[in-house]
Amino acid sequence: MTPLRADILVVDDRPENLAAFEAALAELGQEIVRATSGQQALEILLQRDFAVILLDVRMPEMDGFETAGYIRKGKRSMLTPIIFVTAGEHQFGQVIRGYSVGAVDYIIKPFDDEILRSKVRIFIDLYRKEKQLALKAEELAHANAELRHAYKELETFSYTVAHDLRAPLRTMAGFSHMLREEYSGKIMDPLAQEYTRKIESGARQMDGLIQSLLAYCRVAGAPVELQKLDPGEILRHITDAQGGDAEFSVSPAFPPVLAHRGFLTQALFHLVSNALKFIEPGVRPRVSIRHETRGTRLRIWIEDNGVGIPPEHHGRMFKTFERLEPAAFEGRGMGLAVVRAALERMGGEVGLESTPGKGSKFWIELGQCEEASSNTRLVRTERA
Repeated sequence: MTPLRADILVVDDRPENLAAFEAALAELGQEIVRATSGQQALEILLQRDFAVILLDVRMPEMDGFETAGYIRKGKRSMLTPIIFVTAGEHQFGQVIRGYSVGAVDYIIKPFDDEILRSKVRIFIDLYRKEKQLALKAEELAHANAELRHAYKELETFSYTVAHDLRAPLRTMAGFSHMLREEYSGKIMDPLAQEYTRKIESGARQMDGLIQSLLAYCRVAGAPVELQKLDPGEILRHITDAQGGDAEFSVSPAFPPVLAHRGFLTQALFHLVSNALKFIEPGVRPRVSIRHETRGTRLRIWIEDNGVGIPPEHHGRMFKTFERLEPAAFEGRGMGLAVVRAALERMGGEVGLESTPGKGSKFWIELGQCEEASSNTRLVRTERA
């Protein structure tokens, strides 16, 4: 990356002094611009920026102090560092006056070349850092504008999906159901009834996939308001609502975490549902939910006795539309993507450990919230 330019303005009415400055500063590798009067310096400063200004105090017509006063009034130059250069004694009153009009340092003629270079080099470095920060801020503003635009498009897409795409699917499913109900055993033979069942089933599956996609969009785009929450309470509601003969083992007490209630509920629900779904036929689901403290964060483990996941597939399990053995197990490939998006929005992480035939261990990790009161809230990410 090419270093940013950091030009130097030297203001002195004597050509020999300007030449001495150029010779001393040449090895810094920056452009040195000459001005032989205060008026000429002000005209130059209207056109370009400088890292530092070396300004002679004693000049005819407009001296260095008056020039510095005008420099500080200019929009481009009001913050440019000024080093006063003066010959003769370093008078205290003159120093005070110089600082009062914006000087950052003083140099006495004749000057030491190395000292001059050291002082100027400091302001070159500061100038470059400020410019780099300004460029980063500009890039960030541009990225934020693109993000706001993308979020608006996401909102439009979600509205279209929710209202325009689901309506035909509901119509398909409804009429297929009516055909089977009203014409079963009359006009429709068994093969026709099977076809209508498949149409109805396909419409339901597509509607479910759209709902999962909408859930993902809501997690990815909604504002996040974090608060102190008890994961154990949420897990108890989730496990109590599960039917069937599943066996749950849940830690009795969980430390509170800083999270979003809706996102945390979605993440835990999908992980518990996964633990119950990917089980070999005839095997009773057993799910163990425990926690451990890792520094200032809490890790929650959800372990099952399911079919397990080959290690080479671990990295893609949290991507959208990724499914494990779709022919054998029902799923839309969106649940774990929602989990990942929800955890990222809350400043958390998600991962898994799994071996085929030995079940899976999914985990989520969030920051603990031990000191805050139960109604503490922190807005982490505002709506774009």
